Amino acid sequence: MIYSEYLDENANLVFVSSGISGGKVWMTVRQKPSQKGTHRIKTKYLPIRHSMDEAQADLDTYAEKKGWQKHEPAAEEKPPPPPAPKPSAPEEKTISLCPRCLVNFTDAFPIYRVVKGETGKGKCGHCGKRKDDVTTCAYTRREKAGAAA
Repeated sequence: MIYSEYLDENANLVFVSSGISGGKVWMTVRQKPSQKGTHRIKTKYLPIRHSMDEAQADLDTYAEKKGWQKHEPAAEEKPPPPPAPKPSAPEEKTISLCPRCLVNFTDAFPIYRVVKGETGKGKCGHCGKRKDDVTTCAYTRREKAGAAA
């Protein structure tokens, strides 16, 4: 079946949609030219249906009865395809760890690549204890195997 859109007497776009049902039910909706939202057209001639084909057949009959014109979107009305996602570099984070927590962190989280930095006095970001030998580390999530282009 070919699915059609119509323009009603007020130049509103009328078409079949599943709304927020995720395809469980289908209804005829109206969209004003200046708005993005839709509103269901409530009439006994356009009931909620369980298939898109049934709802479209109802709309085609109703539109013919009302004298609505089929809407053929112009090329400039069609939304452009979404841009391809850009590969992003892993976000680098820092944490200060005491020697015991540093070993536990690197052993427990092999998904992270850890680069050790300066060592000095400070508070461990894991256990919270103040120590003289806290190491500031930069860590990033490792790339999955085969994910690099």
